Amino acid sequence: MIMKAIVTVKLVDNPYRRALGHDPKNKKRGNCPVLKNKLCTDITGDHHSYLEEGKDEDEVRKRAQVKGFHVTRIEVIEE
Repeated sequence: MIMKAIVTVKLVDNPYRRALGHDPKNKKRGNCPVLKNKLCTDITGDHHSYLEEGKDEDEVRKRAQVKGFHVTRIEVIEE
């Protein structure tokens, strides 16, 4: 069975944040820095969440880490 989870990652270096400045009250929409060619409602933040799949929580974490992300949270939404 495949588990689905929302994975929150912290970007090591977010050029959008540096260029635009992060202001939670003034969000900037654009291409997601985590999922290329997908819409993100705030591209300036250091943390981003996306949907990941795996056989268990450990595999979900490993799949995110293989992509080069530092995982800060995993929220299982379907087991």
